[in-house]
Amino acid sequence: MIDRISAAQHLSAIRGRPDLDLRSWHEKCSNLVRSGLDEASYITAAAWKDTYRHGHRQLPKVQISTDRGKDIFSANDVEHVRFQKALSQAFSAKSLRAQDCISHATVHKRVHNSAAGRGDFMDSMLRHRGDKERLSLEELEKNANIPILAGSETTAARLSGVTSWLLRTSDVLDKETDE
Repeated sequence: MIDRISAAQHLSAIRGRPDLDLRSWHEKCSNLVRSGLDEASYITAAAWKDTYRHGHRQLPKVQISTDRGKDIFSANDVEHVRFQKALSQAFSAKSLRAQDCISHATVHKRVHNSAAGRGDFMDSMLRHRGDKERLSLEELEKNANIPILAGSETTAARLSGVTSWLLRTSDVLDKETDE
């Protein structure tokens, strides 16, 4: 059984579908699914609250040695709180509103200077703005993040899956490291 769980998890990660497959497993099985050798997935609100409630001990982190020092992902509980306090202000409503002005200025500059044709994903959207069949400025703004989200999530999921698989198969990791 363990081999089948491990194989399913690796195959799902390699295909870049871990989230979709996990959802499917929950639909077929139950609210609790063993999703890996030492992993379980719960989809009930009570389980979420029990796992992530304020004041609860943090979940163990993957300890990967790097030369770049500590970050919030690898910090112990005490350091994590320190990092969290330092970073949380960047995501406050006030900070996000301030950054929104910068983002809008950058987007408007890009939209109004579109004649240069940079060959990126925005070019196609910008060519389709204006007349009845084309996108309005508001539609451009509302849809500009879609290609980024779609591309980055797919890439992130695949990279995450490959990294996870490499970390769990030391012989392959050693071979790749040597290459």
